[in-house]
Amino acid sequence: MARDIAALESTVRLISEELDQFQELATQTLKDNSTNWRWLRALTNDVVIALEELIRNIELIQSKSYEYKEEYIQLIHEAYAAAYQLRELLYDERFY
Repeated sequence: MARDIAALESTVRLISEELDQFQELATQTLKDNSTNWRWLRALTNDVVIALEELIRNIELIQSKSYEYKEEYIQLIHEAYAAAYQLRELLYDERFY
């Protein structure tokens, strides 16, 4: 009987240790997920901003809402910069 109680106590200790490890893992996973979601929201926001800038510049070019060649060139440069930024964000190595 004493042997059975000792075995049962040992099993309870093992289960308790496993539960503690599981709780630590669950807590760390929750922290990691929270960090990943914050990073993803920030990156998504950056992508949206670059895309909106690109679309805005293309619309201005299409509508010919510029008076001088310098303004047109500036719009082209801004559109290129926004497109380049968008490409960099989409090829971010953290996605892969």
